Amino acid sequence: MTLSLGRLLDKDGTLLQPNNLLRLARLEWFRTGQLPAITRSHLAGQLNKENETIVSEHFTRYLEKTAVSKDAITEQQTLSNIAILHPMRRAGRFMKNLILRRELPDPLQKGEAYVSMQSVETVKRWMFGLQLPKFIQSLFYRKGMPLLGMRTGVRATGVLLSIAFIMWLMQPPAESEAEVKQAVAQGVQDFMDTKYDQSFETLYNYHESDYFDPYAKYLLGEILFHGLGYQDKDLELAGQFFGEAAESGVAEAMIYKGFYHANGIGNNKNPEVADAWFDKGRKKLLEPENIQRTTGLYMLGLSSKAGYGTPTDYAEALEWFKKAGYANYGPAQNEAGLMYQYGRGTDKSESDAFKWFGQSAQNGFAPGQNNLAWCYHQGLGVEKDYKKAIEWYVKALRQGYTESKRELDYLFDRVLALDGYGPETVKWYKEVAEHGYAPAQNSIGYIYDNGIGVPEDDREAFGWYRKAAEQGYIMAQNNLGYMYRNGLGTEKNVEQAYRWYHAAAEQGYPPAQNNLGFLLDQGIGVKENDKEAFRWYQSAANQGHADACYNVAMMYRYGMGTPLDKVQAFMWYSRSADQGNAMAQYELGFMYEKGVGVDMNYTRAREWYVYSSIQGNPKAKDALERLNSTFFDDDLELDEDKLNRFFKSSDLGE
Repeated sequence: MTLSLGRLLDKDGTLLQPNNLLRLARLEWFRTGQLPAITRSHLAGQLNKENETIVSEHFTRYLEKTAVSKDAITEQQTLSNIAILHPMRRAGRFMKNLILRRELPDPLQKGEAYVSMQSVETVKRWMFGLQLPKFIQSLFYRKGMPLLGMRTGVRATGVLLSIAFIMWLMQPPAESEAEVKQAVAQGVQDFMDTKYDQSFETLYNYHESDYFDPYAKYLLGEILFHGLGYQDKDLELAGQFFGEAAESGVAEAMIYKGFYHANGIGNNKNPEVADAWFDKGRKKLLEPENIQRTTGLYMLGLSSKAGYGTPTDYAEALEWFKKAGYANYGPAQNEAGLMYQYGRGTDKSESDAFKWFGQSAQNGFAPGQNNLAWCYHQGLGVEKDYKKAIEWYVKALRQGYTESKRELDYLFDRVLALDGYGPETVKWYKEVAEHGYAPAQNSIGYIYDNGIGVPEDDREAFGWYRKAAEQGYIMAQNNLGYMYRNGLGTEKNVEQAYRWYHAAAEQGYPPAQNNLGFLLDQGIGVKENDKEAFRWYQSAANQGHADACYNVAMMYRYGMGTPLDKVQAFMWYSRSADQGNAMAQYELGFMYEKGVGVDMNYTRAREWYVYSSIQGNPKAKDALERLNSTFFDDDLELDEDKLNRFFKSSDLGE
């Protein structure tokens, strides 16, 4: 990460700001140290001595301009500076993973991967305004040695001392009671105004303060439980906040604590304890000071709907949900929509369901966005509109609501099938792609790659493929590998081609597996390795990939990466030829003509030569002329089904 941050300085030094680091610290993979595989592979691939020198120079120049002194970390430090330190306590596990475990993907562990003390220390100086003492540095690393070469014993002690020292630096300065209460009140108000990201940022920064409001802890739990705004869902942490708030007397949190016990979330299932919390919470919610709160109204609705502490009463639940919904609370609006959609506690009304789902969606509640998309998808309370449905599915998916993905993928293909790649569809695709939906990004890349409805633009195609590939979308990863391999829209880079083919191949994508096998077969961007090439070819061929079947046949025929076996070669040529591969059809004809791996049969040989020559294979044309002049003087009657299939699979069919 040091290397990537260093490179950013060349582009825009303003990127390294407290608010940007705070956004990074809120990402779950950053807090836990579990980098996404593609990101980790990308970062690790940059670790080499030459890069370290360049990056260290970048940081040095930056630090000369933006140095932070120890005196700056005082009680007068601004909230933004405090925000940078406090969330980093949860990011400590990421630093330990990076420093101690050196989590690199297997293919990269074979090469040199060094992290210099200078580059690591410059990051720490930037983060904390301080450097580790020299004696700790000497224990922590030995210059020029890989991390795995650290001595045990003394050096391990040095690591522990260093971590302890860093954690001491992370402690935020003390805040006065008035300052904390003022900030927390603003965080609570942001929640009520549906500014969930701002609310979480503020409340989380102060949640360990002695002056923190228990009700605010409950709100943190709500944000994490539902994944409000763009915050990741975290049921475990939400449960901690609910538990602490419930013990402090927050009525809404008591209902949630009962819910956790009732459903065994966190392996603490206990129906009797759950009922006790439901009863206690329900009674407290009905107290005058609680029944006025939006969240209290919502929890009363859930209580009545599910029978928590009271008999189930859908009509009463709907009234509570509507009261909370009128106060602009997204979860309550979504529940009201569900009640109208299924006719619970009221007459079924698709138009009312659509109205409430729309309000919930506008307030950023992901399940509400998904339900609104479903209305547009199915025409519930509104005219069918697949494009609007996709837009709302995308918004829900961006917030981590994975239930949207299945419907989204189906609709995306359906719109393409109905509308094709016309100008309006291209414009709409781009809008969806800009929302971060990987299949749309890949499709836009394909549109620019092939000049469909727009001028052909390799650079634009490359950019969209890359965006989708970095999200793990396998088709885009394969396409990006192709662009790198052929220098389309970017400089030719066979190492990057290998990397992206490998990323898609590991996820089981046959075209990428075949492409990866070819690089290994030919030694392009990687050391030639017939056995590995055969393994990847075989994996793709087993999934029916025509070109891979042809390549497997070639490997068997000439004994490359596997024992020579001409019978197996014939079998795999046949599978490829049946799918319309012209080269496989020619080779199959040759094997019939010469009796290689199969009994000699001139008629079958002639048939396959014809199919291959029709697709423009000059070798097949020559073989056909030779065979006809020697053995045949009549026309060959061809299989119409095969012809139709082969033409469809070739460029001749377009």
